[in-house]
Amino acid sequence: MKAKHIFGALKESIIFLSTYVFLLFPFHWKFLKNKKRPILFIHGYLNNSNVWVFLGKYLEKKGFGPIYTINLGSPFNSIETYSKRVIKKAILIAKENNTKDLILIGHSMGGLVSLLASDYKDINITDIVFIAVPFEGTKTSILGFGECTKEMSYKAKGLAKIKKRVKNLKKVNFLNIISHLDHIVIPFKSASLKDYAVEEYIFDNVGHASLLFSKRVAKKIVSFLRG
Repeated sequence: MKAKHIFGALKESIIFLSTYVFLLFPFHWKFLKNKKRPILFIHGYLNNSNVWVFLGKYLEKKGFGPIYTINLGSPFNSIETYSKRVIKKAILIAKENNTKDLILIGHSMGGLVSLLASDYKDINITDIVFIAVPFEGTKTSILGFGECTKEMSYKAKGLAKIKKRVKNLKKVNFLNIISHLDHIVIPFKSASLKDYAVEEYIFDNVGHASLLFSKRVAKKIVSFLRG
């Protein structure tokens, strides 16, 4: 194994465990409100809004925002239930900023949630950034609990319908970020959208959780949003 892969695996282990410590202290992060299109970050399974502290601050410094996060709550619920919570949050963001435009950035399960929420007619989703999203499910779902983990089992029936929304949302710009070192989305191809004619970027030594704290990932998102 190459040295960079060993380093990547060690870094991922530290960050992955740290994200679950964050569960003890959930916050609703809202960064400065002095920018343009609002951005809403949507976390993954068994996480909360704290995992966005690095990317949120990075994008804010680059002139994006206002930036919002959401805590989806109990892990026992369905992906559809979480999407409804995102819609409610999006409506509040629209009222607060007097604009229907919104950018969604979803990690892991949060990417599936963002797709379900994205066709709400009173909100104009302009861009969606996916980070390590199990579009076809993952074999590691058997280690979890709750309705959403059943829905994310590998090749689960409902996932194909959710994934198809990527093709149906013609006016939305997509960026898909994935990694060969992802130890949660297994198999790796489950996270790929290579057949969907969307922009996709593959890392080879950044893990599932580490993607959220990677400057390289942050730079890619900035480049995409500046378009």
